[in-house]
Amino acid sequence: MLSQDFYAKADAAAIGAAQRTVSLNALRNIEIALPSLETQRAIVNILSSYDALIENNQKQIKLLEEAAQRLYKEWFIDLRFPGFENTPVHDGVPVGWRIGILDEVIVYHDKYRKPLSSSERANFQGKYRYFGAAGILDYVRDFLFDGTYLLLGEDGTVINEDGSPVLQYVTGQFWVNNHAHVLTGRDPYSTDYIYMMFKNMKVSDVVTGVAQLKISQARLSAKKVIIPDNQLVVSYSARIRAMMEKTLILQSQIDSLIEARDRLLPKLMSGEIEI
Repeated sequence: MLSQDFYAKADAAAIGAAQRTVSLNALRNIEIALPSLETQRAIVNILSSYDALIENNQKQIKLLEEAAQRLYKEWFIDLRFPGFENTPVHDGVPVGWRIGILDEVIVYHDKYRKPLSSSERANFQGKYRYFGAAGILDYVRDFLFDGTYLLLGEDGTVINEDGSPVLQYVTGQFWVNNHAHVLTGRDPYSTDYIYMMFKNMKVSDVVTGVAQLKISQARLSAKKVIIPDNQLVVSYSARIRAMMEKTLILQSQIDSLIEARDRLLPKLMSGEIEI
């Protein structure tokens, strides 16, 4: 993280009036103060402890989500759900199940989204996460959503290499721009259920555009899906609830660790905090 001293020197080296510019040669010649090698190594050691905790939490989240996915695949894709031995299958669908569309499973909250330009966010800094299609873009002063939601990329970054949608499973208070659909499950489908459903779904058939990929509400809502027996859906959601609550706790810890690490670095570099 660059210091205010660096920005002051860069500003002093800038030329032009309407459009101020710092040449590459001038940028290369700006002198900056660096801590001693010993201090740099000490800083690395301190920050590495944060990185190790973050990595450990990320591994735990991956294991928990993989366990929930395995159960989803076993019940709803391989059709080895509780009682499957006594449930006839007709045209590839167990009796009591049917083919429907995604609009029967998900609820959109897109009308509550509000994009903020970079200049607007610069004057609106705060503690609340500001999400885009694929991740946190900034932190702002207020929030639009409070609860557990699934964010699904609407345009830009919308699809993974395996054809699944770009997803973010988030909870708490946060802001979302207009590049991600904001979803919850439609009763009796939980948000946990639709998260696992989408992680096991290919959406290439609903993506439009070339230079700018897009998944519209209309095309997503009309996508055909299997509608399982309601009681089985409720049972699955209950089985994985503890796993998903644990992932949210771990992710919250990750967010706090990242924030603490990023705030600590400039203080260590400047000598504000002694090592």
